[in-house]
Amino acid sequence: MSTQSADPAPPPSDKPAANDYDGAWKDLLSRHFSEALLCYFPNVHARIDWQYAPTFHDQELREIDFQPKGNPPAKTKRNARRVDILAKTRFLDGSVRVIYIHLEVQCQKEDSDAFTHRLFQCHVGIRKAFQCDTITLAILGDLDPHWRPDQFQFSLVGCECTFRFPICKLLDILPRLENDHTLPALAAKAQILALRTSRNVSKRLAVRRELTRMLLDRKASRQEIQESLRLVSWMFPLPEPQRLQFREEMATYTKAKNMPYLCDIEIHAMEKGRQEGRQEGEQRLLRAQQTDVLEALKLRFKRVPVGLREAVQSIDSTKKLHALLRAAILSDSLDAFAEHL
Repeated sequence: MSTQSADPAPPPSDKPAANDYDGAWKDLLSRHFSEALLCYFPNVHARIDWQYAPTFHDQELREIDFQPKGNPPAKTKRNARRVDILAKTRFLDGSVRVIYIHLEVQCQKEDSDAFTHRLFQCHVGIRKAFQCDTITLAILGDLDPHWRPDQFQFSLVGCECTFRFPICKLLDILPRLENDHTLPALAAKAQILALRTSRNVSKRLAVRRELTRMLLDRKASRQEIQESLRLVSWMFPLPEPQRLQFREEMATYTKAKNMPYLCDIEIHAMEKGRQEGRQEGEQRLLRAQQTDVLEALKLRFKRVPVGLREAVQSIDSTKKLHALLRAAILSDSLDAFAEHL
């Protein structure tokens, strides 16, 4: 019998799958913001009143014009996509003081001046837009131990400005996270391992296999395992041949361990985790925008008729809700606002 095939299967690819670190971090920070601050910025976490759930304003953050006038900033690989989180919280100082926390995750080294200038522009833009106290924080998830940009400085003929912000270098905190099994700790470890294997599919497959087996063998709830596996699957994308190989290996491993349902969790995490994470984020953003519109109407007109409230809550377009928030602020009456619906 001939061993040749009319349509031979393509050889396994050595080209890594496209990374989506941004998506993984965005999902983690929006779903586990308090845990993340506790892990990366414990001093900041201790000053927040967590009895008030944070609300996220990432859409408003994207719509603020942070670009400096005049010459555009130098182009970098990271300018196109960044992780920025803007959370509205309460300060733990005996008052009901509102504070905004702007958190950026930087997974690749870039020009320090461009990076610090951008964070300075963001900080000033947020304070101007929201007229509220703001804290800017940065997580540095790159592999260069010497890259530690933590301040923007400007000086010209006696006019000076210095803007400092706290940073968390993931390389620095890895030793203390060795026995930490929380999701933020896992994200820190996975980020560094993912970068170190980004150019070698075989090593990436081996690391993901080891991490997954470790997670499956842990004493944890099904939900905790599912969330951990989703994070790992997001951090370690694989080309199709290696993905199928990994799936088969995990099916065999979980069957041998007499926990076949965990294989289903992994498949769910691997194939649907990103999509569901984005959908959950979009739903949270829509609910926050709907609430902002209704609160603006209540402040302006003291009451919001049930029909009008239901109409606002039925809108599923962030662009439309942003326009409605502006209308809620500027309309002279509820009837005038209703015309925008």
